[in-house]
Formats: sequence, structure tokens, C-alpha cells
Amino acid sequence: MKKFVLGAALAFFMFQPVAGFCRGDLDVFLSNLNVEAQADLPGFKARLSATFGVPVPQVEAIIVGVQAPADAYMVMKVGQVARQPQEVVLEGKGKGKGKGKGN
Repeated sequence: MKKFVLGAALAFFMFQPVAGFCRGDLDVFLSNLNVEAQADLPGFKARLSATFGVPVPQVEAIIVGVQAPADAYMVMKVGQVARQPQEVVLEGKGKGKGKGKGN
């Protein structure tokens, strides 16, 4: 029973990004991630670890390097899509500061 509940929770977390992107409202999705992280940061870290297949200490290092927990999700997702290590994405995140809208 525990495996089923854990699997269902993991599947829910993994498909949340799809629902967020399909609605076209990334801001709402990321805001919800921040609320989730604020309510249960250790659980949030564990889910990111499981979703992206990285150890929790690596997730924690990424969270320290960003402004909000949802930013850590985006760093990890971009790294996955671009097939680049999260560290590379995190380094590039600050390079465009002050060079346009949203930076």
C-alpha cells in the first residue's frame, strides 16, 4: 500500500508540469511550486531528487543558488531538456542580468 501511495504521489508530481504548461500559465504553476516548497521543503527536495534522478544534496545546492524553490525546478528542467548539467544552467542563469525584460 505504501508503494502505491508513494507511486501515485510521484506520478502526480511528475505530471503537474504538464498540466501547468498545458494551461499556458507558467507563473501559476511556479507559484504553486513555491507554496508547496514553503509548506514542506524537505518533501519538495525529495520529490525534485526523485523526479530528476539527482541526490538531495545536489538539489539543496541548486536551491541555495536561486531566489525561489520553483527556480530550482526550472534549472533542473532546463538542464534535463537541454541535456546539460544543472550546474551549467545555474551558471548561465545570471549572465543575462540587466540585459532585458525579466532579468
